[in-house]
Amino acid sequence: MNRALVFELSSMSLLAMAGVLLVANQLPGWGLITSAGILALVSISLRAHKAKSQTVAATVQG
Repeated sequence: MNRALVFELSSMSLLAMAGVLLVANQLPGWGLITSAGILALVSISLRAHKAKSQTVAATVQG
């Protein structure tokens, strides 16, 4: 499995879990949850863009 993907997934999970724990204890943890969401969106967007550009490059060469 791709190491970058594992790192991204573990980072998002840790941020989200820490945020949920804080919110469950009636402490401000929404910033951590929001950061995990933003990280997920950026990761998905960049991976989709990379996959699209590789498909276009393969089509042009072939």
